[in-house]
Amino acid sequence: MDEHVSRETAPVPRAVAYVRDLLDGFRPAWALCGGWAADAWLGRQTRDHGDVDIAVFHPDQRAIAEHFPGWALVGHDFNVPGDTTEHWGRPAPRTPSRARPGRCAGG
Repeated sequence: MDEHVSRETAPVPRAVAYVRDLLDGFRPAWALCGGWAADAWLGRQTRDHGDVDIAVFHPDQRAIAEHFPGWALVGHDFNVPGDTTEHWGRPAPRTPSRARPGRCAGG
């Protein structure tokens, strides 16, 4: 008989749900990455997070920028030395939200 590990589904944290809802209708593939992704894999929140990181494939960078007009998106390209805070979106209006979609590569 096969044994299956059963895990209860943890509620989605508010910041992650906010970004998920913002990406509703975004057709290209995207993924949660960074600290929230590690917490999702562990099934629990391990620390406070100041943002929500997402990853998109390189060819979809224009599509994500168009999906978030007016946002200041921050891209991280660990393949370019010293390039870890490249801004590739338009200036964001002042908003109380701390969730800033971006793309990450690596860890």
